[in-house]
Amino acid sequence: MPNPNYDAMLATTFAKHQTKLVDNIFRSTVLLWLLTTKNEVRKYSGGHKIVIPTMYAAGQSASYGEWDALTLTPQTGISAAEVPWKQLYASIVISGLEEAKNNGEEAIIDLLQAKTMQAEKTLKKNLNLMLYGDGTGNGGKDFHGLGIWVDSLGTIGNINRATGGNEYWRSTETAHAGVITGDVLRAAFRNHVNTVSDGADSTDAILTTQTLWEAYEAAQVPQARYSDVKSVDAGFNNILMGGVPIYWDRDCPAATVFGLNFEYLYLVGHTDRWFKQSKFSEGLSSAGGTGVGSVVDARYAYITSYGNMACSAPLRQFKMTSVDGT
Repeated sequence: MPNPNYDAMLATTFAKHQTKLVDNIFRSTVLLWLLTTKNEVRKYSGGHKIVIPTMYAAGQSASYGEWDALTLTPQTGISAAEVPWKQLYASIVISGLEEAKNNGEEAIIDLLQAKTMQAEKTLKKNLNLMLYGDGTGNGGKDFHGLGIWVDSLGTIGNINRATGGNEYWRSTETAHAGVITGDVLRAAFRNHVNTVSDGADSTDAILTTQTLWEAYEAAQVPQARYSDVKSVDAGFNNILMGGVPIYWDRDCPAATVFGLNFEYLYLVGHTDRWFKQSKFSEGLSSAGGTGVGSVVDARYAYITSYGNMACSAPLRQFKMTSVDGT
């Protein structure tokens, strides 16, 4: 017989740990940490799709004399892209035997904390990996990631990058051939940052692999190796290049470098379904596919999240591929 205390205990325990769980997920890897410290998760309460306002041209402005008539023309240059909502989940499963063994209040809390931590680690791993991808994983159910937003080809948000006039929707992308190390590697990083920047509207961070990060680090003069203190305090080792921190991430694709401007790159989450926990199932859980009548002696709950990655200016992002820093 199910322990009725689990329903109340799960709700109470998860409520106490929900903020901590979300913080732990987004502070555990450099990409997730940057996405939530440089730009808040934007919460929307609904809609068929996520709408991303974009600005593709300047407005109207000119000098004028004392009695000149000011010209007023209809404003253009503002449009919108649309991306779908994506869904993410992790399960918390407790067998009948676990439930029987952990029957006291303290034991229930300890077990649920362990199960919640397990779900947290699973969500963290899956989400960070998705956010480097192109959204085609798992039959197109994965979140959009850098693999599709930071690109010079294809269609994203119903905007075709190949169409004339849509240059603002293309990222700077360079495929390298051969080994680039030392001064050549530094020059390539610096050139890409300058190319996508406009004054102070510049790259916030460069993300790459451990191999390329170490190749860049080895090329530095020891006295000139500086780090962003805030990043180090958060646990992320980095090297500053002209004020831009360079990080490495285990989930970054091999031989790849991303330059990101978080003014325009951010996460969107649903107001009511952002790492939301469900109630514990009652009684035994069904097993097998549709129409199969067998059950297992276990109960479950889900942590679900609706959202996606969005970018309002791919033009301000860059990607280097086939970078051999060995």
